[in-house]
Amino acid sequence: MTIRILLVDDEKLERIAQRKMLEHHRPDVEICGEAANGEEALDLIRDKEPDLVCLDIQMPGKSGIDVVRAIEQHHPKIRVIMITAYDTFDYARDVMRAGVREYLLKPVAEKELIESIDRLGEDILQEKRAQQEQQKQEERIEMYVASMRANRILALLMDYHVDGMDEEMRDDPLSNATAVLAISLPKGDAPALIALRESITDELTRLNPGCLVGPVLGSHIPAFLTGNTAASLSQLLQSFISAIQRNTEMEIAVGASEGIETDEDFGRAYQEAVAALTDVKNAKGANYQLYRESAATQATGTRFKAESELIERVKHGDEGNVIADFEQYFSTISAEANYQPARLKQELDEFFIVLHRALTELGVNTGRFDATVMTSMTQLRQQALTHVKQTVKDVDNWRDADMEHSLEQVRRFIDTHYRSSLSLDEVADYAGLSMYYVSKLFKERFGVSFTRYVTDLRLTDAKRMLADSSISLKEIALELGYRDPNYFSRVFKKEVGISPTVYRDQARAFPGT
Repeated sequence: MTIRILLVDDEKLERIAQRKMLEHHRPDVEICGEAANGEEALDLIRDKEPDLVCLDIQMPGKSGIDVVRAIEQHHPKIRVIMITAYDTFDYARDVMRAGVREYLLKPVAEKELIESIDRLGEDILQEKRAQQEQQKQEERIEMYVASMRANRILALLMDYHVDGMDEEMRDDPLSNATAVLAISLPKGDAPALIALRESITDELTRLNPGCLVGPVLGSHIPAFLTGNTAASLSQLLQSFISAIQRNTEMEIAVGASEGIETDEDFGRAYQEAVAALTDVKNAKGANYQLYRESAATQATGTRFKAESELIERVKHGDEGNVIADFEQYFSTISAEANYQPARLKQELDEFFIVLHRALTELGVNTGRFDATVMTSMTQLRQQALTHVKQTVKDVDNWRDADMEHSLEQVRRFIDTHYRSSLSLDEVADYAGLSMYYVSKLFKERFGVSFTRYVTDLRLTDAKRMLADSSISLKEIALELGYRDPNYFSRVFKKEVGISPTVYRDQARAFPGT
């Protein structure tokens, strides 16, 4: 980190002398500019944003004291060393009142100038380090929240429940969502599509500040809006599509569905939005559609359900049913693609992208589907079927080895750390898996949810501590990882049926029972 210094003095020789002192004794600092009067100084401060200003008091026009007052008002983080030939109490009092901590008399001795710069420089560097650390922390928090939201989006869209996530994401914008969009992505290179997604996020945020844009799913992006009626949603979509086409010169289409009241509505609304997007693509001259029931949308909803069930079967390694289901699914999408290999390949690519994402979240390493050289329906079917079979084998191998080992490690980690403020996210991070899959697989493997398992461990200890010791309820709560003793008491009474105090009294009255 470099300290940037601005030299301000109406005497050029004085500025030259200060520059030489700094270049000789502190070559690591950056002299970002020089000014001969107060007006020039303020212009350079706005332009160069120095960390420190060596400032003369008596100058033509704005005095040094005027500059200090402007710095204090508009640039309070800038440090000032006041340099003057006037050794009077009034000058010193005025600059000290303005926040100046270093006051030097001309002619300035090298030692005094360097010592003053070193003192202020250490403060400046500490502030910069603190700012960098805060920025890193904010970036880590932002990445964590983004990851949590992506996991929650996928869970809601696929009708999954993640144990503990509702508490983790209680302030998430999704809790206020009222509509789901499915936004089509045109063909293009990666930089263009990245720029398009950024534009989509910017424009939706401008039009609906409470919105949230999800991860790319195949050839479309889900997004969530808040507080729209049917009329305003249509107006919003028109403005949104016009802005995207104007800013990116790329064509998009949007399907939309409303009526979200609970988490259970997300999966249904997402299916409807995708169905509406299919209607848009099949219609001439349309670029958005609000969901309405039709034969086409019913078929799309049925296909979406089939895709979800097929992905679940693959994740469970159910090869017999997977093959049968995939054959039926392949027949369905072949008919929808009018038996055109190019369209069918796009449908398969989208399906396998979603499947690959789901398995990666699960912790299963599997190859990507590649049908680049496939040109016929028969070739596509065989390649897709081969890929599905191999994927099921990858899942089986993972379940036989990695999953069992990982879940046993997770349980041992919980058994060791349940007395701390243990969160599902912390456990998922330790296991190298997403929160959703830790929650889901833990319950499948051990028969209880993560929250229930931790609560049972804590309550077992709580009963022992209440019966065998005189430790206060507050100490017991903190010892068991509950930051709020009142919350601990509520949990205890809910699970045990009586309060901790009553339990302690009964345990003392009837020891050993």
